[in-house]
Amino acid sequence: MTHPFKRPLTGLLFAATLTASGAAQAQDVQQAVIDFIQCYSEPDAAETIADMATGGILNLSATRYEDSSSCIPFNRGGLTINGVTFDTICAFDEDVSVPDWSRYFQRGPGTSPGTFLELRTQASVGLLQAWALELSPSGYGVQIDSLYGGGAYVLCSSLYQQSEEYYEEEQGYGEYMDAVVVDPDGYTNIRSGPGTNYPIVGRVYVDELDMQAIPTNQDWWEVRTYGGTEGWMHASRIELIYLDQN
Repeated sequence: MTHPFKRPLTGLLFAATLTASGAAQAQDVQQAVIDFIQCYSEPDAAETIADMATGGILNLSATRYEDSSSCIPFNRGGLTINGVTFDTICAFDEDVSVPDWSRYFQRGPGTSPGTFLELRTQASVGLLQAWALELSPSGYGVQIDSLYGGGAYVLCSSLYQQSEEYYEEEQGYGEYMDAVVVDPDGYTNIRSGPGTNYPIVGRVYVDELDMQAIPTNQDWWEVRTYGGTEGWMHASRIELIYLDQN
């Protein structure tokens, strides 16, 4: 497994943004960023955070937790990558056996967000999309969206990747269909918007026949319960069912 923030993007990127590294180092840095944007493989969140912490890039004392996500601000005014300044990195690694896991992560009470790396900025979604395409003209695999409360994020997630085949197999896009939750925690949260940064507005338990969803080719689907709760749920936690109406 290759994670996007290897040595070039930790130590060298920090040096490149502050001390104008040489051309060879800058090329390594840019390739590491492109690898992240294309998001072809599951990110190695634990190693990334550990490398950045060792390099002095992160303000670990200011770490805050959002469910199971660890969000850590960058030191020294943020981290600038090809003209975009990021102020925070959020991450979670589902492999609790990795070294120093408990130093950087904690398992919250909600649904696991999967293994992911997310960079946050005060820039707009449109600027981030242009930034990603400039670095990777052939396209990008990360999710880019607005943050609840302002700003935007770029996200490489194992859940996003795991959902690709699932989307291709499903039919009936555009209309509500009966569905159930599939989650090892026994339930999945409903959020007010398409992302873990949105507030939780409800919860559906495994095997409860109490939900409908609109399947799409996106990673968050609109859902509603028969009790009247409406919101969004990650598609990887949803299984469509076909009830016999006879």
